Amino acid sequence: SFDHGDDSLQLPPSESQSIIQRDPVTQEFKFDINTVAVVPNAEAKGLVSTKSDLEKGIALSHTKGVGTGSIQFKVLNELALNNSLYRISFARTKVGKDTIVAYSILKRTPTVEQFIGNENLFVNLQNKNFVAASVNIYDGADTTALLVSSASILVDSVNGRLRATTTGILLRTKTYTVSYQYYPVANSGYYKANDSNPVFDGIRAYALNDTLLLDAVNTGFTSKINSDSMVANISTTFASITTGKIHPIDYRITFTTTTTALDSSGNYIAPADSFVSSATVISVNKVYVKTPFKIENITDTTKLTIIIQDKTGPNNKAGRWDLGEEIIFMELAAPISQSKIFHNLLITRKSGVINYVIPAGSVYNLITKKPFAVNDEYEFSTKAMTYNATLGDQMLQNVYVVPNPYVINSAFEIPSNRTDLRGDRAIQFRNLPRECTIRIYTITGELVQTLRKNDNTAYLNWDLLSSESARIGYGVYIYHIETPTGGIKIGRLGIIK
Repeated sequence: SFDHGDDSLQLPPSESQSIIQRDPVTQEFKFDINTVAVVPNAEAKGLVSTKSDLEKGIALSHTKGVGTGSIQFKVLNELALNNSLYRISFARTKVGKDTIVAYSILKRTPTVEQFIGNENLFVNLQNKNFVAASVNIYDGADTTALLVSSASILVDSVNGRLRATTTGILLRTKTYTVSYQYYPVANSGYYKANDSNPVFDGIRAYALNDTLLLDAVNTGFTSKINSDSMVANISTTFASITTGKIHPIDYRITFTTTTTALDSSGNYIAPADSFVSSATVISVNKVYVKTPFKIENITDTTKLTIIIQDKTGPNNKAGRWDLGEEIIFMELAAPISQSKIFHNLLITRKSGVINYVIPAGSVYNLITKKPFAVNDEYEFSTKAMTYNATLGDQMLQNVYVVPNPYVINSAFEIPSNRTDLRGDRAIQFRNLPRECTIRIYTITGELVQTLRKNDNTAYLNWDLLSSESARIGYGVYIYHIETPTGGIKIGRLGIIK
């Protein structure tokens, strides 16, 4: 085999230095370091997939914080999924000269493994970045044994190793059990949809961050008000008095009364709230503008100053909010030039529209996209694949044999590396359940071979040898497949030599 070389460095492909050998007598393969044999196959029938909830985000919950980025998962090995709980947290981390908000994934369900002691020399565990306080060592082959005193153990959590600090502990002749929590993903700064994060428990996590800006898709009225309603325009440009930026807060503006519910003086009969007029925001004698709406912070408890740009004119009345008067969300400071304006909301009618009433009950949402912060936290869970024996029995009727008939050889046979020998003969039973017994009979009912299967693959090979290791003759054979729950499939196969 060859590698792909490197065009940018002008390196041509080079031959691999790994050597895979085959024993000339036993015909078994001997693999070099970092080499392995892989046989692709389908999963056993009756296995119930559990990856859908994880990949669709159903198993993920945003327990803390207001970040609007997304966390996604891809299941690479469904058989490696187990019943576990995880937590994703965020923290500021130094990367070179920059400080970023990195994320870590903690496997909350303890991992249990066995190891042989090495006394005062370090023993490497299967995982790194574990929580030192969660480490428990048991003086035996399972967690029912007595605990080893943590005072006698030195834990290197970052490198995933431990050793004894006193004599007579973690003996080289004894097997111990350790349980711990660890971070399969630690301080990751990868926020793009690439494969940079490590795979753990059969899955890979992807984090996509948001930039702080207005969420144009989710900002606006929650429903169409009427056929010729006004339009709502959000201005995210800042006034000349500020150099502020968008604030990571969402607001809900609820109209509790219609904009035409006025008394004889032109004032709202039942105003929902009142806000300071922009003309008197720094004045001692403030003038308030009554509004048909109330404004709520639906993100946190932060309080901003909300002012109304009260105008005068033919369609405007002083002290009353009218269409076309800006709603300004700001943070006041002294002097006023240091104040920050975060949003200028302008609700106005469409050009040429006469009927522009905003009905009571109308809701306008002002939503922002927010990057992850240190107070964000997610939790998710994974579930191991389950086996449905009833479903497996029902799908027995889909079992088939290939090749059938078997003529001289099959594509599954590996050729011998000797001219005087041929590889093992092989046919396959496919679409099998996880556990079953296959009995093969001659046409007269004599038992030829019994094959047993108990794994998560969907196939089983037969080497065309009898139970006495004799080569079978040509003819028609009957196979009988039975599951532990009583499912049965009977079929025929032909052998032509």
